[in-house]
Amino acid sequence: MKKKIFLVVVLSIVLFSVYYYWSNKYVNLYPVNLEHEEYIVNTNKIPNDFYKKMELVLNNYNEDYIVKNNIILIKNKKMNDLELIYNYTKKSNDSIWLSTIKR
Repeated sequence: MKKKIFLVVVLSIVLFSVYYYWSNKYVNLYPVNLEHEEYIVNTNKIPNDFYKKMELVLNNYNEDYIVKNNIILIKNKKMNDLELIYNYTKKSNDSIWLSTIKR
């Protein structure tokens, strides 16, 4: 009986650790587009100034990110929220909104 309880506790800790690591792992940020009412991650054609503009958006919303080799990395759980990243992508392409934020 004690062995089963120990096994369940250890397994729970391991599963929680794996989930925590996976959700907080940093991954590349890619633009997200809305096509036919479906969010599509665009990994092929990233505009040259995308990361500079996206950095302004992320700073404005106090998001955690890392810049590595001029590429922005965000937490995996944020990148999986395609609606949020779509909104950030949309704001990064909105020159009027970008001109109104504090730098």
